[in-house]
Formats: sequence, structure tokens, C-alpha cells
Amino acid sequence: MKKILLLTGLALSLWGSPALAQTSSANTAVVRIRETGGWGNVIVTYGTGKTEMSELQRSPGKKGQITNAEQLQGVLDKLMAAGYVLQGSFSSTDTSTLIFRKP
Repeated sequence: MKKILLLTGLALSLWGSPALAQTSSANTAVVRIRETGGWGNVIVTYGTGKTEMSELQRSPGKKGQITNAEQLQGVLDKLMAAGYVLQGSFSSTDTSTLIFRKP
């Protein structure tokens, strides 16, 4: 009897799909922010073929920094309004990457 229950449990576990395979790529958004040498851009991707790119302002000084910060604020607000939550971030010299997921 124990063998039948064990084999039934094993068969049921093999029949189901892994949870990771069931998640949609639309549940993840990756934001890459690049600022270097007076120029920059913001790339937001929700998966293959679903990418938005915007250029940051090239003017030096406080005005450009304020405009760029406001532009980034808009991108982040849009993601938060869509239900995304920041899961992690990492950066290099001139590029920052933010990983967002829907709960």
C-alpha cells in the first residue's frame, strides 16, 4: 500500500509544471539607466519585443539634472502604478539596473 501511495505521489509531482515555468515574463520589468559623458538613456523592458527607450537630457548643470531626475521619477511611478515592486538593483560605473516584479 505504501508503494502505491508513493508511486501515485511521484506521478502527480511529475505531472505538474514547475512554478517558475508558470510565471509570465510580463511579471518582470528590467530598468537600465545609463548616464555618461553628458548623455544618458533609460531602457525599460517587460520581455522580448516589449521595450521602451527614452533619452535623458544632455544639458549640463542643475537644470539637466533636475529634468532627468523628474523623467526617472515618471518611469518609476508608471511601474509602481502598474503594480511592480522593486526587487533588487545593481550598478557599474555608468549603468544602473533595477529589477521589478509583480507580486
